Order: sequence, then C-alpha cells, then structure tokens
Amino acid sequence: MRRAALSLLIVTACGGSPPRPAGPEPQSGPDLSPALAPVRWMVGDWEHPGGREHWVATAGAFYGVGFLADGGFEAMIIDDAPADADGKPDGVLRLFAMPGGAAETVFTAADADPEALRFANPQHDDPQIIAYAPGGDALTATVSGPRGELVIPMTAVTGEPAPEAEAADVAFARATDADGADGWVAAFATDGAMMRAGKRVEGPAIRATIAPLLARADLLWEPVWSRRSPDGQWAATVGRARIVDHARVTWRGSYLTIWRAEADGWKVVFDVGRGEQPL
Repeated sequence: MRRAALSLLIVTACGGSPPRPAGPEPQSGPDLSPALAPVRWMVGDWEHPGGREHWVATAGAFYGVGFLADGGFEAMIIDDAPADADGKPDGVLRLFAMPGGAAETVFTAADADPEALRFANPQHDDPQIIAYAPGGDALTATVSGPRGELVIPMTAVTGEPAPEAEAADVAFARATDADGADGWVAAFATDGAMMRAGKRVEGPAIRATIAPLLARADLLWEPVWSRRSPDGQWAATVGRARIVDHARVTWRGSYLTIWRAEADGWKVVFDVGRGEQPL
C-alpha cells in the first residue's frame, strides 16, 4: 500500500512502472513469521517510568509504538528483511528505530537467542545496543552506548484501543480511494511525514512521492489494531494493505500510522510500512 518505505513506491515515485509479478496474486500470510514466532513474548502492552510501549505482530512484522510521558512518540519495526528488500526475508532480525518519526536507524540482531533480543549498530553515535528480555509478565529493555547504560523495567498493562483513530484511518483510506493524492495529503498534519527508503518525507514531497502510484493503481488498507496514549493526545493504528492494479492485487503489506488529536480531528503525524514477507 501506501507505505513509502517500500521499494515499489520508490520505483513509481521515480516515474517507472514496476513489472507485474508472475504467477498467482500475493496472498496474505500469518502475522508471525518463522523468525518472529520464537520471540512472540515481545507482543503486548508495557508500562515503564518514562511512558508506555506497545507491540503487535502483523503480516510478518512486529510494529512498536512508544508514547512518552513528557509528550511525543517513538515508532519501531522488527522484521527479518532489509529495508530495501520489500519483504524478502533473510533470517536476520532487525530493529528499525524512528524516534519522533525521524529517519530510521537500523540495529541488527547479534544472535538468535529466543530468550532475549539484542540489537546492535556500532556505527551509531548513541545508543549502539538495544536489548529486550522477558520475565513473566514483565519486560526489560536495556539501552547502552558510549554515554552509558540505561535499564528500563516494564510491566504488563492493559492497552487502551483508539476507536476514534481507527475511524480516522478508515476515512483516510476512503478519501484516498475517492480523491487520490488529494485525499492522501489531506489526512496529514502540517508537520506530518512518511517514511520513504528509510528517509523522512514531509511537506510537498508527500504528494510528489505518493501521486505516481495513486495515478495508476488503487491503494487499499484497513486497520486491525490501535492504541491511545494515556493523555489522549496521541494514537497509533496498525493494519494490512494492498495495491490493486487493473483489478489484480500486485502487492500486500502492513503499516503503522501515528495520529495526533487536533482541533479539526485526528491527523497523521507519521506513516511507515513494510512489504509482507513471502513464506
């Protein structure tokens, strides 16, 4: 779908037309890929002194959103495919970190331990290691780098769904289907952005990026999960998406959208997605 981090959108944004896939249409796969199934303990709603962190498995990827107690958000994806592979797995788990909707920083899993997840990026300034470990109804995150180590204990909580944001997401999809790029752009906040090839796209570039695809195909999606921040100002929706070109599904994937409550309703602050992994 939408979700401009995808190689398909990179091709169309540059004016090309991607080849139609040979064989049958791509079909929806399970939420938990073989690489993610052993670490399904990540999925859940977690509270820590600095806010809340929520994780959900959708279409072969883990989507995470952090709502910070002092305002703001963090967007995260755990997937076993490189950023430019459009869903083709290589068996190596990666954490794509996008604090505040910034351009993604990629941390690669150091091992395949099902009792812990440890991601590293020695080239990043700080942090360089992000690790998660389960413990009953708790989760411990450890963030470390040149400036030291921070251990973040998390406890399981009941996440609060965001039906208003889900309704806004459905309206976003319908407006895009009806009005193309105009419908797409209208859903974004003035400071909103989306991810394209690992980089942040904002302002007029949002239209320039999405318009070539919407001019030739239908971009359809629906939310399957949502969470609201404790203060009610932020929300996240996660869902499945597909591209339909001349009545044929040519691509399937998933997405995470971050929403902010504004005077005229919920607006998109950040949008990112992944192609679905063929199994």
